[in-house]
Amino acid sequence: MKKILIVGAGYEQIDMISKAFDMGHYVIVADADPLAPGFEYASESHIISTTNKEELLKLASEKQIDAVSYMITETPMESVLYISKSLNLPGPSEESVKASQNKNEMRRMFEISEVPGPTFQLISEQDSIDYDKLTFPLVIKPSDKAGQIGLNRVYEPSQLSIAMEKAFKHSSKKEVVIEEYLEGQELNIVIFVQNNRIELLTISDRERHPTKSFGVALSHRFPSKYYSDALYHEIRSLCEKIIKSLNISNGIVYPQILLKDNCLYVIEVGERIPGGKMKEVFKLATGYDLVELQLKLSLNEEIDLEKINQFKVYKSVFIDFLTAKPGILDTGKVLKAEGIEEARNVPNVIEANYFVNPNEGLEIRPLNTASDRFFYVITAGDNINQVIEGNKESQNKISFVVDKSSEVNR
Repeated sequence: MKKILIVGAGYEQIDMISKAFDMGHYVIVADADPLAPGFEYASESHIISTTNKEELLKLASEKQIDAVSYMITETPMESVLYISKSLNLPGPSEESVKASQNKNEMRRMFEISEVPGPTFQLISEQDSIDYDKLTFPLVIKPSDKAGQIGLNRVYEPSQLSIAMEKAFKHSSKKEVVIEEYLEGQELNIVIFVQNNRIELLTISDRERHPTKSFGVALSHRFPSKYYSDALYHEIRSLCEKIIKSLNISNGIVYPQILLKDNCLYVIEVGERIPGGKMKEVFKLATGYDLVELQLKLSLNEEIDLEKINQFKVYKSVFIDFLTAKPGILDTGKVLKAEGIEEARNVPNVIEANYFVNPNEGLEIRPLNTASDRFFYVITAGDNINQVIEGNKESQNKISFVVDKSSEVNR
């Protein structure tokens, strides 16, 4: 039995905590929230902020841990790096952590390595903006946040000040990135890297509304409708540049890439298991569980994919999220849910469940960020059209009765 420290015990970290426990390990978790839902799945839990690296290192040293890990959120990365370096354990690379904490740093690294991306400039609160150098539309975002927090698209100069104010509000470093907006097909890439080599790679389409709830994915489709052997090899070559630039020798890497006019542009990269049900896409498409792979890497285990537990592989996977506008759901507290069991029994349905934590009270919120998505349906099979139709049929069986008087606009 090995001792694993998992930094973060939120709703989306439960999968890793449970998996580590099921693998026979002693699981220690830390989170600032005394009511963190992951605590009940752990061997022991500690109320420590995921950014308090000194206290976390003290805990890790006292417990003589064998591994430290995290998933989905990038917030704990600096702490995990600090612990792993101090105790000589596997962890994220320094370059990867710098890039995740500062989008300007990421762009600088990519420019040096000739990784293509949108043009950008970094603005602090003291800087003045040269409007003559701006070409609209633009993307405005905090330099140190993810998950669409503080993210805006602006079409004209009159919208810029409000977007900048919002981005500065969410930036702990009070720095904002002004980025060229590129219109094209967004692609989610998930790669498993071991010994400096890409061993698994998936390419899926990331679909969102063209004008509303900017940046929030409303569905994922595997394989990409643009998939070809040529595109696969081009993306693989680009990903090799990315992992070399970020000095990643072992890890799960999540690049978000845009395909525009047959050219590829890197929008974001994270050395982490992705959220938004992307790990489910990977599992259904490859047969491998990203959480298990990450835990084994954290334990410094050599992974032989031919010997590791493999799940059923599907040729096509489709995930659709049920949300408030631009989705079909009304906002407000949910009084009654109907048709969920019937939806789960539709052919090709793998999962149909709440995206939010149902134990915290069900409320359909306005769709501002990815965390505001309410429900999801996952379908998989060998025919993409049947898979998509099954998803639609499943959704049609689900309805929610809400108390509209409780509606809260955020």
